[in-house]
Amino acid sequence: MPEFNILKFSNNQMIFKEGWTGTSAFIVKQGAVKIIKEKEEKTVHVATLKKGEVFGEIAIFSNTKRTTTAMADGYTELVEVKADTLNQELKKSSPILQAILTCLIKRLVRVTDNIREDETLNLVTRIANIIEIYLNSKLDTVDAKKSIPTDIFIEKRYLIDRIKGIVDVKIMDIEKVVRLLKTINLIAQEKLGNKIFIRIFNPQYFHEKVTTFIADNKKIAELDNIAYSTYLDLIDLAKITDSTQEQLKNGFIKEDFPAELILFRQEEIKKWLEEVGTDYFSEQRKVIRKKKLDQITVLEELSEIGNFNLKRVCGQLSFDNILQITKALSSQMAEKVGKLLSTKNLAFLREEMKYFDDIDEDEKEAIEDKYIDIINAILKEK
Repeated sequence: MPEFNILKFSNNQMIFKEGWTGTSAFIVKQGAVKIIKEKEEKTVHVATLKKGEVFGEIAIFSNTKRTTTAMADGYTELVEVKADTLNQELKKSSPILQAILTCLIKRLVRVTDNIREDETLNLVTRIANIIEIYLNSKLDTVDAKKSIPTDIFIEKRYLIDRIKGIVDVKIMDIEKVVRLLKTINLIAQEKLGNKIFIRIFNPQYFHEKVTTFIADNKKIAELDNIAYSTYLDLIDLAKITDSTQEQLKNGFIKEDFPAELILFRQEEIKKWLEEVGTDYFSEQRKVIRKKKLDQITVLEELSEIGNFNLKRVCGQLSFDNILQITKALSSQMAEKVGKLLSTKNLAFLREEMKYFDDIDEDEKEAIEDKYIDIINAILKEK
């Protein structure tokens, strides 16, 4: 008999999350499990599973990612059935039973995929309708004596804002719909000056072509899981955190964000590199090396002078000076400076940092005024 793990979860503890790779199925041994789904940025309760019920089997049989999130509803114990163990047990059963189970599983997966497709096509339809409203407003202004324009241009940023103002959808998903419309030759994306425009071919036939496409296509591989996107792009994150894209970019540079939270889509990165060239980063390094010689205007810019110059600065300042400077720095930058000190001084600095929150803005400003000129004088030395 195979051995199975017994997993214990406290109330509201996550068992697995939508989008994770599935490696196990579960049987509820004690307690209950809530199955939920993120739909258009809202949490929808799908089901509550009780003792004896099985869940999580679709992902391991269909080799797909989890389509829902599972959380413990109160104290819960689960029997974990790993994919390898389950497959081994199935191989021991009769060929007829294997065939029946395989058929049932494929049917269940197909139903799940169909639900996802319907939501995907629905989003394509809604976005296409918004574009059509814009096109109609443009076509209505055309003089009847003049011919209908072959193409119409819409500024991409304006279009995205219009869509997001009407449909609760992420920018990443709008981009996917735009790519889809490009693949069926309804639109093109063009850069004119400093702005990007969406070029719509034969606008008077746009609605007809989109409708025909949706009717003829039962599956859109390009947009799989569009309704369940688990990622945020920089623009959406800036809105949620009430900040600017520039502030977020600085946060990445200063390592305020854990590296594992910064994700890139391979297709998009490849397209971007094709546009800017594969030598982009080597050229940027040259710019950064030049920037390291510049003077700082605020103490936080110590993060941009490079490790060599930072060591020079710390080497020519007393520990008391460094201690004062770190009071005006972010905790991440203060820690970076501290790592250049001796073990004893680093330990002392970390102890002092516990009280840095009590320092008011006036004191920080006085520290800035006192030390910026001193540091710039050191940086000027060769």
